[in-house]
Amino acid sequence: MLSATRQFAKSWVAAVLIGLLVVSFAIFGVNDVFKGNFTNDVVKVGSRHVSGTDFRREFENFRKNAEQQAKRPVTTEEAVQAGLDARLMQEIATRESFGEMLSRIGVRPSDRLLEGELRKMPAFFNSVSGAFDKALYQQKLQENDLTPARFETIMRDQIGEGHLASAMVN
Repeated sequence: MLSATRQFAKSWVAAVLIGLLVVSFAIFGVNDVFKGNFTNDVVKVGSRHVSGTDFRREFENFRKNAEQQAKRPVTTEEAVQAGLDARLMQEIATRESFGEMLSRIGVRPSDRLLEGELRKMPAFFNSVSGAFDKALYQQKLQENDLTPARFETIMRDQIGEGHLASAMVN
């Protein structure tokens, strides 16, 4: 069998097949391997994406909520066996798809509106002055493993969803 394989490899048929393989790679894309378009995105919808780090953070929060509901510790393995990871992935994909749709139809809250909503959130008020505290804002976000950009995207989506719902009801 080995000798038959060697004889075939030396034949003109094998040379033609290898030639076709080389030409197809040249035309269709060995190129993609060298482009370096590798990401760690778990979900990508249009211009929006959720990285593996963001998914891990949300999964941990999801798991902690499951612990509170079950009133007992829930391991990561138990959460995966119960399908929490798949359910969370579906929720994230739906949320990001809806956010992308809002953006595409032009429902984007202004920076001024977003800033006004942030300044109304009691979690970011200075306990002494009673006013919005930017340092406290950044500290609270850091405690929750969020960046200001990510949090503001979430806030924009929530405001946009509210505006769309109001428009549909009216």
